[in-house]
Amino acid sequence: MGAPHWASSVLDSCLRRIPFLAAVQAVAPAHIPRGIQVHLLELALQQGSLPALLSLLPGPEQERCLRYRRSADQIRFATTRVVLRRLLARRLRVAAQDIEFAMGAFGKPGLPHGVPLFFNVSHAGGFALIALSAQGPVGVDIEATARMPDTSPLHLGFTPDEQRYCDRTADAHAFLRVWSGKEAVLKALGLGIGQHLPSVSVIPGPAGHYAVSPHGAGFPLPPQAWQLPAPPGFVAALALLQPVAAVLGQEPEVAAESG
Repeated sequence: MGAPHWASSVLDSCLRRIPFLAAVQAVAPAHIPRGIQVHLLELALQQGSLPALLSLLPGPEQERCLRYRRSADQIRFATTRVVLRRLLARRLRVAAQDIEFAMGAFGKPGLPHGVPLFFNVSHAGGFALIALSAQGPVGVDIEATARMPDTSPLHLGFTPDEQRYCDRTADAHAFLRVWSGKEAVLKALGLGIGQHLPSVSVIPGPAGHYAVSPHGAGFPLPPQAWQLPAPPGFVAALALLQPVAAVLGQEPEVAAESG
């Protein structure tokens, strides 16, 4: 498949010769705080060698990759992890193979405490997102709109405000816009998706912003959140936990990754 009009046709020098990686584009909106980068990866799932890709990862990550049963999931995980390591290495000025991840809450990997860089990843279909932040913890999510799930059970985890938004919006993708923003926000907070869905309302607003309203005591200041530019057939979102909130609230993971 040729590179779409929105995709970069030239890979950054540190990202060349990565199997299955077709293109990378910066997609962060201009109005988000400085110090945040969001990279959209286009994956050529049928073009590459999995053994060659795995050779770019340390042994434990190779083993984790091969625990996925579907080859497409193996490729998504491994390609995204190789790119993540190289982007982190460039920012931290270390070798990619020297980066160590510590396991945080909910089994998510993170950089060691004290490293002033946060990250999050997500992937769906032939695309992946990687967010890097020097501002505070971030969350990203990308969802395919082509295969809409049965949303009736999932609505049970939506807040009344979110349910009203979906009911009044004459748009088949309203549910996924809320879901994508909600997942990005919960990932920025370092909270599990299943346990905390009703804990925060995330409503799409004007100019690509989300209105984020925590429910219940003990929450830090609400994250900021934005809709991200996405390829046709996808929706995507970014969330940033404000630095003050990261200090006052429950301590989130220093950095987190999730699919």
